[in-house]
Amino acid sequence: MYKFLLMSITLSALILMGCAFGSILNISSNDIDNEINIIPNSSFERSHNEIQNHPERWFVLSDQKELIRLDSEESRSGCSSVLIDNPQNRITLVSDAFELDPTCVYYSRCFVKSEELTAKPLKLYLFAFNENGERVNTFGKEVYSDLDWAKIDFTSGFFKSNAKVGRIAITIPDEQENSFWVDDAESYKMHRFAFSQE
Repeated sequence: MYKFLLMSITLSALILMGCAFGSILNISSNDIDNEINIIPNSSFERSHNEIQNHPERWFVLSDQKELIRLDSEESRSGCSSVLIDNPQNRITLVSDAFELDPTCVYYSRCFVKSEELTAKPLKLYLFAFNENGERVNTFGKEVYSDLDWAKIDFTSGFFKSNAKVGRIAITIPDEQENSFWVDDAESYKMHRFAFSQE
């Protein structure tokens, strides 16, 4: 009887976890119609006042900042996108921090394209940090870009319970004979059931 009870509890727990994981994996662009994008300046419409043509509310992790500018001639939506011309080294764009609820699921995406087919992938990340600024979770996905807009998207959940803030990061590979565009970098807090980790 004890073994049967134990097996029943274990099976129920596995089914519950499977449903939770399945719920996370099934979130897509179709689920965000009535949700709010929490990334500021996600379509790169505004520039820094002090840095001409750099996207406001975004940081650039690279010493090649002069290669990055807003492009008003190419965009997936809105009036502009970010253009990165001929990067000799890897470049990462990082969003402003946003408040993160570790018990929720987040759907993140961005759109990228390139002048030539890429030999190295472009990557999208969601980083979660605790109140001391230490990274406690990393979620990400990569794509090989081509001449049309390609979507990078993923869902993330089961955050560490001490996760307090998040940032979206987009990494552009070091391909100095190529140009890259990035647009519509978004993240949505989805009100789905998820567990945080201790």
